[in-house]
Amino acid sequence: MGAGIRHQVWQRVVHGTRAATPWPMFEARHLTDPDRYPPGSAVADFHAQPRVQAMRLHAATLGPGQPSVGELEMYQAGEVAYQHYRAGSAVAGDAMLTAEGRKLAPASDALAHRITYLEQALAHLDSLGPDQRLLAVAL
Repeated sequence: MGAGIRHQVWQRVVHGTRAATPWPMFEARHLTDPDRYPPGSAVADFHAQPRVQAMRLHAATLGPGQPSVGELEMYQAGEVAYQHYRAGSAVAGDAMLTAEGRKLAPASDALAHRITYLEQALAHLDSLGPDQRLLAVAL
């Protein structure tokens, strides 16, 4: 429910702006050729987008707890997708270590990689027997 409300706030904040290119695209371009596209240029180009500016201004004036530019891709995927993402993330966390020692984690911050991780982590949790115990650690 909270994710739905957050998404509605985000929609009001960015109303009238065009979809923005997510940060992982700028980061990948920088990592591909750091000499020609330094980190400062990547950050500046990302922040120059009207949708990102609207989000940053909203967060700056209202403080913590506001829609974050770090979740831009998830917000742009739509309200229901955002709700599912937040619900899955609440269950699976940011990474998982299985009892067999297999580490599950997103390959990057890109939404596609986060979704793949959630699919793998939730499938793993579904495969556990009722007598197995889970240990969650917040870092």
